[in-house]
Amino acid sequence: MTSQYEIIDISRELISTPPYPGDTPPSLSRQFERSEAGGFLTQYLNCCLHSATHIDAPLHLVEGAADVASLDLSAFIGSCTVTDDPSARAERLLLKNRTLTPSEAKKLSCRLIGTNLMSLAKPGLESEAEIHRILFERGIAVMENLNLENVPSGDYLLIALPLNIAGAEASPVRAVLLRKI
Repeated sequence: MTSQYEIIDISRELISTPPYPGDTPPSLSRQFERSEAGGFLTQYLNCCLHSATHIDAPLHLVEGAADVASLDLSAFIGSCTVTDDPSARAERLLLKNRTLTPSEAKKLSCRLIGTNLMSLAKPGLESEAEIHRILFERGIAVMENLNLENVPSGDYLLIALPLNIAGAEASPVRAVLLRKI
């Protein structure tokens, strides 16, 4: 007998999600109309790799560090806990409405940390860089701008894979939670 799961999409829609301040908003443009391409519509996507729900790779801060194509995918699939408590013990921790301080980042013992906010740190490039650097140095995967507003705190199964883009320092992601029903 197979188990039944509720699938909860925790991704933000790529085009309509407001960009990080200073980033160009994502857009779709048409390369070919159906009438020009044998019935096929062909589009281009133009966006910052940090648009909407995304994963940061260590290359985001460290020259020569791992890009998204070389990240360990097992960090992005498995058990997780949704909470507002950064001290919660979980392999993958998704924070609701919560940023991290440097001391909290240093105490984390998870494989992945995520947030429904635009960044895991309060806005300001210096503090954001410090938090990200701490997480990357500790081997903790980073996921930001999740849609957790209607997700009750608790335990879930997470599936959130980055696109396979060699040389990229970040990647949009389609993230889902599974919960047994």
